[in-house]
Amino acid sequence: MKLIKEMCHLSKVGYQGEGNKKVNQDIYFVFEGFNDNPNHLYLGVCDGHGSLGHLVSGYLKQNLPVNMDRDFKKFLSQGAPIKKIIEDVFQETCHKLNHESQIDTKFR
Repeated sequence: MKLIKEMCHLSKVGYQGEGNKKVNQDIYFVFEGFNDNPNHLYLGVCDGHGSLGHLVSGYLKQNLPVNMDRDFKKFLSQGAPIKKIIEDVFQETCHKLNHESQIDTKFR
């Protein structure tokens, strides 16, 4: 776990135009105890894009692991294919980001 957290600090801030630094939009998450197993981790890296990309990646950090953990347990027990579960959770989280959050996700 320590190595994972050390590696996550290697993210670099991008530039916007004439050498102007942007807000670092990269965010990572480490979700411990995935699928009710203390030895399972769900890891993610969210790379924001656009002027509000840091808000988008922050939203994903807060919502994607929780949604994945909830639905993975529920639908895996019903025999759903893992690929389908992952796709559905990503689509649901994206839909909520675009339609229920206050974050402007338009890329300008």
